[in-house]
Amino acid sequence: MFSTTFRKFTLLFAMAFSLVPLSLFAGTNGKITGMVKDKETGDALPGVNIIIDGTTMGAATNAQGEFTIINVPAGVYALSTSMIGYTKITKQNVRVLPDFTTRVDFDLSPESLGGEEVVIVAERPLIQKDQTMTMTVTSSEEIKNMPVRGFQAAANLGVGITVDTKTRNLDGGTANVSVRGGRPNETGVYMDGFQQNNLLTGTANATVPNGAVEELLVITGGFDAEYGRNQSGIIQVTTKSGGTRYSGNVEWNGDPGGLGIAESYGYNVFSGGIGGPIIPGSNKIRFYVSAEGRNIKDAEPSVNGHPVFELSNLGISARKDDPNDPNITIDDPSRMDTVIWDLDSHGNVKFKKGARPSRGGGIGMNSDRGYNLQGKLTFDVIANRLRVDLSGNYSQTYRRSFLMSRVLNPNSQLLRDINNLNIGGTATYTINERSFFDFGVNGYSSKRRLTNDALGWNGLESYSSTIKGNTGYSSFYNDNLLNDIGRGALNYRSDEDKYIAFKSNYTNQINKNNQIKAGVDYFYHWVRFLNIVDPDNPISGANDNIGYIINSNYEAIKISKDDLENKILGPAKPNSFSAYLQDKLEHEGLVIRAGLRYDLFNPGVKRLKDQSDPTGQVDASQAGKFTDKNGVSGYQPNTTDRLWSGTLGPEDYESAKTDHKISPRFSVSFPVSERTQFRMSYGKFFQQPNLQNLYVSPSFLERMSLYPPFAGTVGNPNLKAEKSTQYEVGVRRALSDNVAIDVNAYYKDIQDLINSQSIASRPNSLIMNVNTDEGVIQGINIAFEVRRVSKFSGRLNYTFQSARGSGSGENTGFRASWLGYSDAKFNAPLNFDQTHNINATLDIRNSKAEGPELGGHKILENAGINFLVNAGSGLPYTPTSVVPIQVFGVPQGKVVGRRNSQRQPWTFRIDMKADKTVNFGNNMSMNVYVQVLNLLDRKNILTVYSATGLADDNGFLDTKAGQSLGERQLLQYQVNFRDGLSYDTPRQARLGVIFNF
Repeated sequence: MFSTTFRKFTLLFAMAFSLVPLSLFAGTNGKITGMVKDKETGDALPGVNIIIDGTTMGAATNAQGEFTIINVPAGVYALSTSMIGYTKITKQNVRVLPDFTTRVDFDLSPESLGGEEVVIVAERPLIQKDQTMTMTVTSSEEIKNMPVRGFQAAANLGVGITVDTKTRNLDGGTANVSVRGGRPNETGVYMDGFQQNNLLTGTANATVPNGAVEELLVITGGFDAEYGRNQSGIIQVTTKSGGTRYSGNVEWNGDPGGLGIAESYGYNVFSGGIGGPIIPGSNKIRFYVSAEGRNIKDAEPSVNGHPVFELSNLGISARKDDPNDPNITIDDPSRMDTVIWDLDSHGNVKFKKGARPSRGGGIGMNSDRGYNLQGKLTFDVIANRLRVDLSGNYSQTYRRSFLMSRVLNPNSQLLRDINNLNIGGTATYTINERSFFDFGVNGYSSKRRLTNDALGWNGLESYSSTIKGNTGYSSFYNDNLLNDIGRGALNYRSDEDKYIAFKSNYTNQINKNNQIKAGVDYFYHWVRFLNIVDPDNPISGANDNIGYIINSNYEAIKISKDDLENKILGPAKPNSFSAYLQDKLEHEGLVIRAGLRYDLFNPGVKRLKDQSDPTGQVDASQAGKFTDKNGVSGYQPNTTDRLWSGTLGPEDYESAKTDHKISPRFSVSFPVSERTQFRMSYGKFFQQPNLQNLYVSPSFLERMSLYPPFAGTVGNPNLKAEKSTQYEVGVRRALSDNVAIDVNAYYKDIQDLINSQSIASRPNSLIMNVNTDEGVIQGINIAFEVRRVSKFSGRLNYTFQSARGSGSGENTGFRASWLGYSDAKFNAPLNFDQTHNINATLDIRNSKAEGPELGGHKILENAGINFLVNAGSGLPYTPTSVVPIQVFGVPQGKVVGRRNSQRQPWTFRIDMKADKTVNFGNNMSMNVYVQVLNLLDRKNILTVYSATGLADDNGFLDTKAGQSLGERQLLQYQVNFRDGLSYDTPRQARLGVIFNF
């Protein structure tokens, strides 16, 4: 019934969409209001035309001198007046934010001096009158001046945002970003109105060329009912549109020689963009396209430099032969060719992380290579009536992530291949001067692949010749405290999330005080993943594959539908629908936003009828024996007197439930005085679970139920939406014409978050994803903003926060479930609970004709320097004991204190960017800059060993086993601490050049 209804719904939308001349893009809009008066008399002026320059948008003032222009795409504009008998006034730098009101007033003087034009440069107001939530707005000019690259790095500077440094963020984007104590998957990233999150993981790793960002809006609480599927934060990126004239830029950024103050890490980035009218002289169709490519040899430089250890006369291991492969000898000179060695005069071996492995087109051992394409078209189909916006974004990342444990075998290092494609379009039709509607469609695809270098970039779909018949993909020598130089552990996973989305919104400015907005959207996904967790037998049920099968030739084959008789699950097809109604009331400074949102989600797969007995059972006379469907018998310890049938089939499944949620949202702001604004908000927020936590293949589920070869978590399509209830109060005050302070306090009650837990099941308990976590998050944000005063401008943000809960992530309960001990639920600091976080920016800049003079020239005109300062208290960790058992060089200890009861040290870092612009005429310039990261070369600790609280000592050497190590073993063991991943990166210096035209 449900699927039939949605097929009809999809068809209806497709038919409606076919009537609209668009195929790509999604847009966001705000509005401009104001009043026009006679400057001499103060009387309102009716009939004045207000035009947004370079567009066909505008309005005329009413009898009270008021005007409103709705449906204005977010961006920066110039507004001009036109009225016979009065001087024309143009206000430049008018910034429009999505879903906000920009106020622009005019005082017109009687025309004189031949009707010359008056040009005024507007400033963004210190107090946004209709702001009812906590937000940060960063312009393209600010991003250009800061020592950051990419919109995500700029977004991370907002209040209430914690970057979790304890784990490596190899996927990039929001994978390690926590907003107000929320998990990384709770932050939504929107690009020109459409969401960019990979809903398999919940995080977003899409990128945009630096020069293509027009504006960045970060909302950390109290967002409207229009936003769903995210319960902590919103990052809204508005990309540049083509203007009325051709313009563009070309940029290079690199670190040749480390500029003499740092090491060179092979950093190279090239980017460029161009925009303007498609047809010269016509503004009907405008475009903007940009591209960026990068090639970085060492993406995570180590504070320790290159690891160094001594070479023994038998090679790096005392054991001559590889016991897993008699054809490989450790000291075989031919094997040395697979490792790039550099011997110093003392015979020490230097391993270089930037070395060239056998695959990957010369990519370094710790490299990052990729590119990004962004395009945008704007069509004014019918002036003042129909506008069509089309957009596309594609990004590709190749990442080789260095592991010190595999230092002796470059071909076993891990490779990541990530690509994102997003294309969309929105048609906006203005019904009249007070109402409009839009209709949009968006196609999205995110693919991730993980393998090791021995298989290569294309191994994920064609690995048969490499894997067939091979065993022993990992081995370990007790006397070699690193992995051996054999194949290393095999990692193999491929996943993809594709969706098509439709949305439609209707906006009506009922009168000057009241605006209503209503909308619906629908998402239809295709989800596949290939997860080889048992490489010795990839056809067996120990591999969790959705939408794939492995055939007898060890080939991965895509399938299109379920075959539960043969325990095969086709691609999951989850779908979701939402509708919202939002009212915005503005009256004499009072602003009320009230909204209601409805969300529906169906996981699009079959679910088990009985989780307590997945495979069914029959009575038996012999305890502890089982017989599977094919008649194969075995012994399963710790079972009752049952004969386990193992007949998991179609009869054990039923359709998954559809989840329905309703979210009320309410926020208000009002002026306390002319310079002070108060706000408060309340809301219910729901978020569908990460799709990767919902699914499990029947063959994998059957094997984990009957005779699991290892401990692992299985998916659960019965998961409910995660939820939170949030409250916030805030005050913003303008301390002067150029300085403002914003203070807010927030409280979040979180429930039903996902974690892994042991589920009583027969014959074996299953570790399964369940809605079990809860917590409380509370904090205070303080933000200072200083608009440019003379040569100075800046921001200072401080967050004090307590984030406590029963679990920090979807797998934090796995260890307790695996080892079978009780994991009592209690609130403790979450892994990303940072009590204090401070970040500040200071910009010192000369404009034209400013600065010291030398030889008749202002040598520092159009030059500036920008400092970015970040300080934060340490993240928590759980103390453990040291157990003298070596597992790949890492001791495994027992917990000896309460969860996350200890803290790492504070961190402090300063980044800097200095630049100068040289103009060549009116329309061409060159900007040269120097960027220095970690200016003071501070050795910040990012993570510590839980047994010692230190970043470079895990306590093993103090044990009896550690003290018995020989000289060669000790040298090898110390290499474990030379990767530098426990520390922030050292100083890096880069040079950049931008040509603007």
